[in-house]
Amino acid sequence: MKDIGRRIREIREEKKMRQEDLGEKLGKTKSYISKWERGAKPINLENLQKIAEALEVDVTELFPDKEKTTNPFSGDDDWFFVMNELKEKGFTPSEVYLRMAQESVKKDKKGE
Repeated sequence: MKDIGRRIREIREEKKMRQEDLGEKLGKTKSYISKWERGAKPINLENLQKIAEALEVDVTELFPDKEKTTNPFSGDDDWFFVMNELKEKGFTPSEVYLRMAQESVKKDKKGE
């Protein structure tokens, strides 16, 4: 989640937005936004979408460059092949990333 938090901060700063500004749009405090950006607080899927909307970007922009990094949701390096397979089946990048995040949440709940 630290990589996603860094991307949120980068995009927020590119848009000349303060943590307070983003927090106001999301109904969160500056402290809450700071925790997200530092990776100290997990971000659920609903909030990822809200953050993207508040920053006026596609949700995929919140993720680091996928071709150069490992999956931010797991330690599994095979994610890239799964992502490509889903894209070939017609899923949009946003749908692919959100599905991967959902699977990661399921694994975390199971303790995998």
